[in-house]
Amino acid sequence: QLARESKSSNKSLYPFPLQVKGSYAALSSFIKSLPNIDRIISVESITISKDSKKDIIIMDIKAQTYFQNEKK
Repeated sequence: QLARESKSSNKSLYPFPLQVKGSYAALSSFIKSLPNIDRIISVESITISKDSKKDIIIMDIKAQTYFQNEKK
């Protein structure tokens, strides 16, 4: 998806999808690590499903982050 510029500020919003696969413990560890990321990330939605053939959990995340626009 394309970035959306905020009219009231000099920031752009970048939505992005993310898919994480693994065991329950691995996905739990990943979620717990999100607050440690240097950039602010807003999670819009999380969908969790299970791949019974591979015995793993699949987590689809829709998130967004912000970037400061360059001065023109």
